[in-house]
Amino acid sequence: MACKGSSVRVRSAPPSVFASAKPRLADLSVQNGMSRLFSRSFFIKKQDKKTDQMFYVYILQSLSNPDSFYIGFTHDLKGRLQEHNSGKSLHTKKYIPWKLKNYFAFEEEQKAKNFETYLKTHSGRKFCKNHF
Repeated sequence: MACKGSSVRVRSAPPSVFASAKPRLADLSVQNGMSRLFSRSFFIKKQDKKTDQMFYVYILQSLSNPDSFYIGFTHDLKGRLQEHNSGKSLHTKKYIPWKLKNYFAFEEEQKAKNFETYLKTHSGRKFCKNHF
């Protein structure tokens, strides 16, 4: 393509270069008018999706050695306690049986994981000892 009165030629990229590339956001909005990408449901789909699943951080106490505790994270509290008591977990197998001392329920997985990580720190263990 050449501009009138100019000696400069501008070439467009061959179609094969961009054939496999995904269309850009701007391209989609131009092609589809106000496409699905700009609709409200696209942006808040994850937020609107409510699940009844809860995430748990739990503290177990060994019945065979009451000074032993275990802190863990799960989405199935009953099932996980059965796994600990059946010896499927290598870390808790030595001190079977276990009882559930405390548990904390969270709607968001990341908050539960962060709380578990905190409880496993020195200050978190001190917090547990003072409050539970």
